[in-house]
Amino acid sequence: RRRNGELIHIMSSVNLLKDDHGKVIGVVGINRDISGLIRLTESLSHQKQLLESVTSNATLALFMMDEHQHCIYMNEAAESMTGFTFQEVQGKQLHYFIHHHYPDGRPYPLEECPIDQALPTQQRMKGEEMFIRKDGQFYPVAFTASPIHFNGKAIGTVIEVRDITEDKRRMSVIEDSEKKFRTLTESL
Repeated sequence: RRRNGELIHIMSSVNLLKDDHGKVIGVVGINRDISGLIRLTESLSHQKQLLESVTSNATLALFMMDEHQHCIYMNEAAESMTGFTFQEVQGKQLHYFIHHHYPDGRPYPLEECPIDQALPTQQRMKGEEMFIRKDGQFYPVAFTASPIHFNGKAIGTVIEVRDITEDKRRMSVIEDSEKKFRTLTESL
């Protein structure tokens, strides 16, 4: 406790002073105020919990890849969308789990994938692709892949993904209705 009554956290180190015969003749104690370190640790813990809450509650699938395109993070929405758990893909190239073939069966080379080009090109990539669920089912997605920078160095990629299967289905229904309407009006 300080003179003003404020409680502080300290780290103490105590050493015994002994004479030539091993008799204790004194004590040396060093106290270090670590209150700032405790506050910083609590703040970082709070920020970590907040970030975990945001990413686990996000409806978009979120992935993070390191500089070698290995998966280092996957939120619950991503697990649900792909059918893979984070443990299954952790430390492995994500492309070879969810994006390895075209729907016609041809292999999809990693170097042709716009998602995996965000980091090497240092550009945000947006578009639509076909992903593959763990059960082998293809599904359309909209994605944004952005380089992650730390201290001015590119260290990985964050990928936001949304399953657009339902959007594509609705668009098809609208297009079919428009065709039928045009056919009907042209015949009148």
